[in-house]
Amino acid sequence: MLDLYYASQSLCSQKVKLVLAEKNLEWQSHPLNLLTFENLQPNYMRLNPKGVVPTLIHDGQVITDSTVIVRYLDAQFPHPKLTPTEPMLQEKMDSWIDLQNQFPMREVMYGNYQGIEGAVLRRSVQITADCYQPCHRREY
Repeated sequence: MLDLYYASQSLCSQKVKLVLAEKNLEWQSHPLNLLTFENLQPNYMRLNPKGVVPTLIHDGQVITDSTVIVRYLDAQFPHPKLTPTEPMLQEKMDSWIDLQNQFPMREVMYGNYQGIEGAVLRRSVQITADCYQPCHRREY
């Protein structure tokens, strides 16, 4: 059984849902409301300590990165195969994924929300960043 925790307005969640649809997979839906900080509640934070979406659970394995989830689903459920078999096309696919992952999604997604909705979303991003930052500092 596949369980997906997601937020409808999340681009990363949408990517995973597209793969599930393309592969015609059945999955249990667990929508989270980012406006009410459901993604920062203790039950969800135990699954995904970063407090971000999506999170996929399959056979007890928890996967919390959309790119990893997409690749995992393609490997576990190979029909239809979404990853090209030709190395040059795999390289091209990887470069597109890398480019998309470098894009500042938070600013694009949350910067466009106005009023209280935008304030709540931006605060959610800040709370998540504050919680995650001390544990994962990089030394340069």
